Amino acid sequence: MPNNDWVSIGEYPNFESADVIAGRLSVEGVQNRVVSADPAGPLFGALGEYAVLVPTESLEAAQRILAESPIPDEDLTALALKDPPPDDFDSSATRAEDEDEEPKAPDESRD
Repeated sequence: MPNNDWVSIGEYPNFESADVIAGRLSVEGVQNRVVSADPAGPLFGALGEYAVLVPTESLEAAQRILAESPIPDEDLTALALKDPPPDDFDSSATRAEDEDEEPKAPDESRD
């Protein structure tokens, strides 16, 4: 008979953080649940810590997955620069906004 117990793989300060961990585990095929770490439930449904639970038999797999190092910054940079920006990208428009230039008034001489 399979063990139906669930154990915490970690507690996180907000739902979004716990949901990221749960998503990572789901992608890897590890069943999981996000629950409020406070037995009374989160205050106003948003505040409080959240725990990610996994079946006891999946604990080692979940720990191994979460222990894997993320993609190094050098690899992310290389991937981002692999395809150059499109030729129609106007970088001067971005620079003008950054320099706080005042927008030009529309030409009102048209009738």
